[in-house]
Amino acid sequence: MSQEQLSYVTVNVFTGERLAGNQLAVVKVDEKCELSKKEKQKIARQFNFSETVFLYHNASADPPIAEIFTPVN
Repeated sequence: MSQEQLSYVTVNVFTGERLAGNQLAVVKVDEKCELSKKEKQKIARQFNFSETVFLYHNASADPPIAEIFTPVN
């Protein structure tokens, strides 16, 4: 990965209450960005949430493609 910046949001899932539930990171990956599995694993470890989702969306893929990583292999 180059020095690109990736957009992300963190959300609480499995709850209807704010600041409760499980934290989840959703990382938007531009179709031009190439991340290796090792890099995605490092990002997931950095967030250290139960799961980190990498969301790929481009014109040729509908619906978006999602990959899920945990902080440990």
